[in-house]
Amino acid sequence: MSASSKLEDEKKIEQVIQQLTPLLANKGIPRSLRNMLKETLDQLQDSSVSPAIRAANTVSVLEEISQDPNIPSHVRVLIWNMMSLLETIRETS
Repeated sequence: MSASSKLEDEKKIEQVIQQLTPLLANKGIPRSLRNMLKETLDQLQDSSVSPAIRAANTVSVLEEISQDPNIPSHVRVLIWNMMSLLETIRETS
């Protein structure tokens, strides 16, 4: 993986982190799902793991969260957008 590609992947991960952070304080999201989002955020911030692995792990958790019937629909759309962005990392690595 080239250095510029890895830098692009890190920028994408940073975008997802910026989108995830406000969701942690959203009281409209059930606490159990906010806890899963917090764990996801922690995984994304773990720089000891390659961006592709962080993205793949996060997509799995976000997919599970998005299928929960208790999540507000506008949050579900945000999660789908984050998943789409992360999947570009997984596919190019």
